[in-house]
Amino acid sequence: MTLHLKEGIQIGSFHFVGMVELKELAQLLEEYPFEEEVLEKAAVHRRSMESGIAPFQVTLRLEPGSFALLGEEEIVFEFGGLELRDGKSKAAALLGLSADRLEGSVKAHIFLTTREQMDKLENNQI
Repeated sequence: MTLHLKEGIQIGSFHFVGMVELKELAQLLEEYPFEEEVLEKAAVHRRSMESGIAPFQVTLRLEPGSFALLGEEEIVFEFGGLELRDGKSKAAALLGLSADRLEGSVKAHIFLTTREQMDKLENNQI
């Protein structure tokens, strides 16, 4: 799979921040295994998104073996799988919207790390 991070910057050895187009994010998450609780919250968000999508952000962890190609205007990630760590219900809400509603982008934090290391980062243990 491929992800394009516009205006991307590298913050650390495995942490990147930038913007991901809503259409691309929705395509990446089409087969994502969202939990039922997340899908219920997404239905509420989707109704409000029909009149416009308010800014939000997502945190994605890309599976080990992923790599980033640093360009002048974007960072392109090649990866085999991803885990959505933050922004799940709003990201899931994108899946039910028509393509014309998916204009714009969302702020994204991308981590190239293992699940265990990500857990430690979130618990401030690293």
